[in-house]
Amino acid sequence: MQTGKVPPRLADRWEQQLENVAWWRFEPTVVHGDLGEHQVMVAGDSVRGVVDWMDARVADPADDLAWLVAAAPDDILESILEAYRMRRREMRDPHLIDRARLSSEMALLRWLMYGVRTDNADVVSDGEGMLADLETMLFDDQGDGYRSRQRR
Repeated sequence: MQTGKVPPRLADRWEQQLENVAWWRFEPTVVHGDLGEHQVMVAGDSVRGVVDWMDARVADPADDLAWLVAAAPDDILESILEAYRMRRREMRDPHLIDRARLSSEMALLRWLMYGVRTDNADVVSDGEGMLADLETMLFDDQGDGYRSRQRR
């Protein structure tokens, strides 16, 4: 669907990432499918459980990490990823975080497309604003830590 609402630099970036064959060599695993802060039950400093498994499926493990790369501070993210890697049995996935970032960016696109599909001007405006903010964060020289994490 061509809407003209996606900043061209983001569209080009996503196209390049989707065409990078090396990124897509991963071992599918069982994923939650809708993991976010409201599905993780925490008590004190430890995770006690994960709820709402209705969207569970076999897919890219990066899908479940997308919300973390978008929201977690760098030090927390690194700690979580280290624990995740220690628990996994298959070979190291060098592009796990790259795909997780792409998935988190695509969530913004899905929100915009939802607004377009439902003809909801408020959602469309919100989606356009979030994509503009993402573009600024990724491409402006004054970007924050997310951009620096992208370079790793």
